[in-house]
Amino acid sequence: MPHDQAQGHHHHDHDHDHHHHHSHAPLRLHTIRIYAGDFAGAFAFYGETLGLTCVGGSATGPFALFDTGAAQLALEHIPTNHPAYNELVGRFVGASFMVDNLSKTFADLNSKGVEFMAPPQR
Repeated sequence: MPHDQAQGHHHHDHDHDHHHHHSHAPLRLHTIRIYAGDFAGAFAFYGETLGLTCVGGSATGPFALFDTGAAQLALEHIPTNHPAYNELVGRFVGASFMVDNLSKTFADLNSKGVEFMAPPQR
């Protein structure tokens, strides 16, 4: 009987370790916010060109949420005459997306007219 308990306890520890692995940095990236003056154009880019699924907001703005797996991508409209327009729009975002097949994704996006600043790198 103690042998069974020990096994059970060991199993529980293993689960806990496994859970602990996945879980959880104290801060986890939840949403990346991107501001756009041309909301419709930006929505089409993320939704149609990149093929992300819209999970909130709307195609007409002023807000849309896209599912990107672990974190979400929030697109927000900002009028071109807004005082903060220049500092918020087109700033370097620096988000990296993981893809299953880099060369295929690159070719797909290239064929849709997406401009790359550099060729794919491993």
